Amino acid sequence: MDLVPLVVPEHSNLTPEQALLLYEERFGIESSYRELQRRMGQTSSHSPSYRVALFAASVIVFNIMMQYLEQVKRVSVDR
Repeated sequence: MDLVPLVVPEHSNLTPEQALLLYEERFGIESSYRELQRRMGQTSSHSPSYRVALFAASVIVFNIMMQYLEQVKRVSVDR
């Protein structure tokens, strides 16, 4: 793992720990947007409502899968 220096202006009142937390938060936001773009899927439709409907359906399916996996995990732990 490469170390990357944090860039904080000299006149900043941030401690190194606060700067690191801000960088981590920013990285999390950027990662969320990249993941959202990846999950939006590919379609040739120009209809925004159709694209939103596809996204909503994929979120619902994802949530159902996660609930199922959580139940399976819980059952296997209980045994």
